[in-house]
Amino acid sequence: MPLSGRVTPAGSIKVGFNYNTSVSTQSVKSAYKGVYKAVNEQIKNDTIIVNNTINDANVAMLAFSLDPVQTGMDFYLRYGLVKHFDLGYKYSGGTHVFDGMWQFLGAVKNDDDVRSHRWFGSVGLQYSSQKKELPSIFGLNKLQQYFGFEFGRKDFMIPIIFSKSFGIDEKNGSLSFGLIYNHTFVKYGWGNNQFYTLVKSNSSSSTNYIEPVNTKMNFPSFGTFINVKLGYKFLYFVSSLNVHYQKYGRYHLLGSGQVNLEGFTFVPTVGIQIQPSAFKDWKRKNQ
Repeated sequence: MPLSGRVTPAGSIKVGFNYNTSVSTQSVKSAYKGVYKAVNEQIKNDTIIVNNTINDANVAMLAFSLDPVQTGMDFYLRYGLVKHFDLGYKYSGGTHVFDGMWQFLGAVKNDDDVRSHRWFGSVGLQYSSQKKELPSIFGLNKLQQYFGFEFGRKDFMIPIIFSKSFGIDEKNGSLSFGLIYNHTFVKYGWGNNQFYTLVKSNSSSSTNYIEPVNTKMNFPSFGTFINVKLGYKFLYFVSSLNVHYQKYGRYHLLGSGQVNLEGFTFVPTVGIQIQPSAFKDWKRKNQ
């Protein structure tokens, strides 16, 4: 997501690198159940009887797929396509993200009144798509393999960003804040022909085969953020905090079980932003 309400001037480029941490309350809650250790003995069998422990494993895989606890680097690139509009690309943890931002508040480069403007505002649309491979944390990658778990998602995000310039035309950085609306479309499933439920009668018991689960979901989420960008013309240090509330909805587990998932996600980020075109202008003026 852009760091400012000020879009990239037409013909200019911004490049950045961020290190971020994502903490999801629902994922942390699911992890505390120690699902891998509890399930480990059962999943060695050719036939798995679905019980509460198996359901806990299902919930943990869903929670980490929907909103994982993770840290990592991301790279982004923004290009000013035309006046008041720029395009962006970000690569983050195997996910490709594309977006466009339109600036509706504040002047842009070459406007006569650019020096008088300190406030900027933009609205945009962002799209991302990914297929989830669960991490090794808590043995989730092994659970994914054993359960034949598959998960894919597509996200459409609409950010509204306002920023206060530090110096003329964000010469020394900016303070930004805003709101985010996101809508997620999920396709998930599991089952590898070895799951059964135990059926008991008065004098005996039997097992019923469980059909693999393949289904779709979609849900909205809402968030807010604050960014601080400090530097000089072409090199900036960035710090930000994003907070999201997500009501993921009701999901089918193996067998007849279902679960409602919801929670907050906190994403603190630090990074740098480079503006090569601004560096060229500064170098030319100082030669």
